[in-house]
Amino acid sequence: MNKECKKDSCIHYRRYAREWVMQFLFQNDLTEPEKDNDPAKLFSFQLRETELFELPDKKMFKRSYKDALKLLTGVMDKHNEIDELLSNFASKSKWTIDRMDTVDRNIMRVSIYEMLYCPNVPLIVSIDEAVEIGKKYGTSHSPAFINGILNSIKNSINRPSKEQSISDENSD
Repeated sequence: MNKECKKDSCIHYRRYAREWVMQFLFQNDLTEPEKDNDPAKLFSFQLRETELFELPDKKMFKRSYKDALKLLTGVMDKHNEIDELLSNFASKSKWTIDRMDTVDRNIMRVSIYEMLYCPNVPLIVSIDEAVEIGKKYGTSHSPAFINGILNSIKNSINRPSKEQSISDENSD
């Protein structure tokens, strides 16, 4: 497994991708870029400007960047569908998507995209990653809020767990 270890924690290349995409989406929410701008070009520009291109391991950066572009493209393509689902589940807790913290909203957008469209990422891993990113970038309330909304969404998704998929394949 390709990980970069810092102090007590190891960061997987996908964590960087998730964080970068969340940061890009956050910036988009605040600036509302022109519709004709290419998100991939804007994303690359943002990485260069914030010096995120400088991961110690170039191989780690390439894998993170490649994964981030897939996530970004997917989240942007499915933005309306993701926001509708997020709104529906947030409204059960009397929240609106506009009332949510911008960081929390964008962390959940990335996670919801993974939960719906990335079958190679177990649902619980996507939620755990979102909670960890919420701890790093959000408020003290972010982890519990993110976990609650995403777990509700997870429970509505009809997708077998990774373990179930493996056992189904082995029984064939």
